[in-house]
Formats: sequence, structure tokens, C-alpha cells
Amino acid sequence: YGPVMLEQACRAAELLAREGVSLRVANLPWLNRVDPRWLADMLADVRALITVDNHYIEGGQGETIAAAMADAGLSTPLLRLGLTGTPPCGRNDEVLSAVGLDAGSLAQAVRRALGLAG
Repeated sequence: YGPVMLEQACRAAELLAREGVSLRVANLPWLNRVDPRWLADMLADVRALITVDNHYIEGGQGETIAAAMADAGLSTPLLRLGLTGTPPCGRNDEVLSAVGLDAGSLAQAVRRALGLAG
């Protein structure tokens, strides 16, 4: 969610599309609720779900989605990406790269999650 991470996710999807990896990017405008029926429909034909928070993972949207998945009995593999420590100072591009949330790093995380990276 949000324009900064949405742009990075879309760019990562473009990078992966060039390699034949199909990604669906969903921008969730809310932080504190997930419609379980919508979530089940979204996950019906995917190998993994990767959430991206532009702040700490703890308390983020990925955590909300994980809880919704558990409540709905959904077992799609889930990888939550976001901050795990204090980020460095710098321009957006520098900080995103340093904390692994730029498009290239997101694409690499997807490859690992799908077993495509060595």
C-alpha cells in the first residue's frame, strides 16, 4: 500500500515478467482489516503470497493478512517483507536498497520464495 512501495512492487513484477515469472500486485488501501472471501479468491491460484510493509513488519499489514489467513484456514505460503531494524538515513532509493525493499531486492525475495534463486 502507498505509492512508494506500490511502485517498487510493480517494478519488481516487471523485472520478473521478463524472466517468465507472473506476479499479481494488489494495493490494499486499508491497514487493519482484510475481507476473508476476497483473500481466499486472491490466493486460490497462487504459489505464494508476499506482503511488503514500508515500515516494521511487526504490527504491519502483513501481520493483519497472516491473521486473516489463519482465521480463514488458508495455507498459502506467506513471506512478510519489511523493516526488522532501524533504517539508515538517506534518499528513498538509498534507504529502500539498504533495507531490501527496492524493486531488485523484492524480485530476489520472490525468486527465493518460489525456489527460483540459488
